[in-house]
Amino acid sequence: MVQLGAKGKALFEMNTVLKLQGNEDGEYLKKKKKEFTFNLANALYLQEGFIVKEQDLHSNKEFFQTAIKLVNFQDTKASTEAISTWNFAHLFVFPIGKIKKKIVSTIYFKGHWKQKFRPEAMLEMVLTKRDGSVTKMPMMYFQLRTKIDILTYTCPSVSYQMRLLEVEKLMTVFFLSYSFYRFKIEQKMDFKESLHSLNVREIFSGGCNLSGKTEATQKVSIEVREDGSEAAVSTHKVYMFAQSHRMH
Repeated sequence: MVQLGAKGKALFEMNTVLKLQGNEDGEYLKKKKKEFTFNLANALYLQEGFIVKEQDLHSNKEFFQTAIKLVNFQDTKASTEAISTWNFAHLFVFPIGKIKKKIVSTIYFKGHWKQKFRPEAMLEMVLTKRDGSVTKMPMMYFQLRTKIDILTYTCPSVSYQMRLLEVEKLMTVFFLSYSFYRFKIEQKMDFKESLHSLNVREIFSGGCNLSGKTEATQKVSIEVREDGSEAAVSTHKVYMFAQSHRMH
């Protein structure tokens, strides 16, 4: 989306890193692949009253099937609820009245175990870290009558598998006492330094058509618990413009 609205040096830098030189506008997005199906769900949230060029709106709709939504970022609670309802992401705290556009790209997965762990059966185990220190970790537990070690979700096409392929045919049905970590991991990454190392610098400078761009971050969250597992990757790009600026 950002590349479609970039011009001049910023466009050159992005095309170089993405290896898009020589492609016509949108050519790489129009190619149809029969081997797989790729579904997009995108929304572009704009400050009410902010002017965006028609060409940019058309390109985002054509290539990304982007729904254009208007919100009032000065009403932090209402705008947060609107965006969170659509993509399970939450607004960060920004100066009121400064945000004019926020792009959020989220990949989200949630699966429920077909054979759920019982919370009351959870126990703690002492684990040794690489540095030699010890810590206690909550372990989920149940017994399963099985031949191959597969934890299935309620959706039959998705499973969490730990398989012994070489001896699979020799295995017989047995009762397995199963202990599995109960954990949650969250990490936030700032892309500014990474993009600078790829020579993508112009989009963060004051002389670029995208001079209102101030942040490029990604947050990753993975959680495994008794009822299932959940994972999300959310990428945030924030633009701050003066009221008279337009996005090109």
